[in-house]
Amino acid sequence: MKKLTMVLLLISMAISASAQWYYKMYGVTTMDSLTEAQLNLGLQKSLSTIKTGKIMTVVGTAMTVGGYVLALSSFNADDWESGVSQGLTGGMLFYGGVIVGGIGVGHWIVGSSRKKDIQLVLVKFEGSASINGVGITVYF
Repeated sequence: MKKLTMVLLLISMAISASAQWYYKMYGVTTMDSLTEAQLNLGLQKSLSTIKTGKIMTVVGTAMTVGGYVLALSSFNADDWESGVSQGLTGGMLFYGGVIVGGIGVGHWIVGSSRKKDIQLVLVKFEGSASINGVGITVYF
């Protein structure tokens, strides 16, 4: 339960820290006021955030599994000192992996949400296409 609470806390901090990025960068209150170049820059940054989140999630998962295996193998150590050392190292690796993975998931969520919002606003620069990419223009 404590691990879940920590992960949820880290995710909520990551989401609240990156809220309304366009106000911080450009001083506008809505994304509709941004130019296409500004939106494309924001889209590139969101794609970078998604990539970083995915990498951190994979690394955190690997650290967690590695720490768990190392901590379990400490019970089969030859002597007491190496067993304790292995157990502590495995535990620290495990909890470090949980933290890194939680931060990675937060970055992944924030980047995906920002990407979706930017793509919705970028539709207005594409001419007569609808949000799905296909549109019909009728002239009278």
